[in-house]
Amino acid sequence: MIKSKYISTSSSRGITLTEVMMAVVILGIITPGLVMLMSTMTRGFTGYEASVNLREVNQKTLNKIYLRVGSNKRLFENSANDTGYLNKISLTGCPARLTGSILPTIQDAGTLTTGTTNFVSASVGNSLLFANNDSSMQVLTGTNTVRIDLFRFNYYYVTSDNPKPIYDHACYRLIEWRSVQYADYNQLMNITNTTRRANAIKALYNANIRYAWDSDNLSAASAFSLFTLATGAVTVSAAHVIPQYKCTVLTSIVTGLILGGYGYGVSANSAGWATAPKTVPVFAAASGLFPGGFEVAIVGSSSGRQILLRSVLVAQGSMRGIVADDMQIIATARDLW
Repeated sequence: MIKSKYISTSSSRGITLTEVMMAVVILGIITPGLVMLMSTMTRGFTGYEASVNLREVNQKTLNKIYLRVGSNKRLFENSANDTGYLNKISLTGCPARLTGSILPTIQDAGTLTTGTTNFVSASVGNSLLFANNDSSMQVLTGTNTVRIDLFRFNYYYVTSDNPKPIYDHACYRLIEWRSVQYADYNQLMNITNTTRRANAIKALYNANIRYAWDSDNLSAASAFSLFTLATGAVTVSAAHVIPQYKCTVLTSIVTGLILGGYGYGVSANSAGWATAPKTVPVFAAASGLFPGGFEVAIVGSSSGRQILLRSVLVAQGSMRGIVADDMQIIATARDLW
C-alpha cells in the first residue's frame, strides 16, 4: 500500500464561546452605526427627491400659466361685473376652492414693489381667471370662408382638498380649470349677410362649438355677453353656466421613487406656524386661510398688464425638517385686444 507523504498536523475544532462573544460585541458596535448611516441616507435621498420634485412641479405649473396668459384676451378681477363670470363657472366634479379665495384687483397705476406707495396688498388675490385666444377656425359661409377666433376661460385656484398633507400643518393643491371653446361673437355679427352668418353658425355648431362670447362687453356675464349657438342662430344666454372642458391638479407628484414617500402641497399661511420654511404671504394681506402659498397680483394699463405669480410648495416625510420651494414669475399680457 502506498501511503501519502503529507500528513496533516492540524485538528478540526468548532467556534469557541469566546469567539462568539467577540462577534456579538463587534456586531453590537457596528449595527447602530449602520442603522444610523442608512437612516441618514434615507432622509438625505428623500429630501433630495422632494426638493427636485417640488422645483420641477413649481416650474412647470408657473410656465404653463405664463404661456396661457400670453394669449390673453381678457383678465378678470375682484369686481361686481367680473365676479359674475366667476360665479358662472361650473366646478361640478372639481375640488372646492379654498375658503376666502378671491381674484386680484387690477391696479392700473400700481407697482409690484412691496413697501412702496403704489403697491396695494389688499389688491392681491390667490386665484386667476382669464379668457385666452385658444385657436381659430375657418368656416364656410357659402362661396367663401371666414376665420372665427375661439376662446377658453381659464381659472386657477387653490383647494384644501389634499389627500397627501404634511404632518405639521395644512397644505393645499393648485387646480387648473378650463372651459369649452367659445366663438367670437363680434366676428359672427360682422358677417352682415344673414344667410352667410347662419351658415357660419351652423359650421361652428357641427364642429361642436355651441357657445359665443362678446369680449367687448364689459358688463356682467349675465348682461348679454354670453350666447348659445343653435343651428343657424345666436341666442342670448342670461342664465348661462360656463361648461367645463377639463379640471386638472397641477401640483401632483409621484413620491417614493428613491426611498421614502412624503406629503406635499401648496403652503398654508405661515403666521403661527413655528416650523414654516417660507413666509406666506409676502404680497397679500392674510385673512383666515387666505391666501395660502399662491399669490396673484395684476398691475399696469390694459395695453401691457404685469401679472405676478408666487407659488410656495412644501413637503414633509422621512427627511429632516420641511422641504420647500418658493418661485415667482412676472408675465406680461395685453388686456382687451
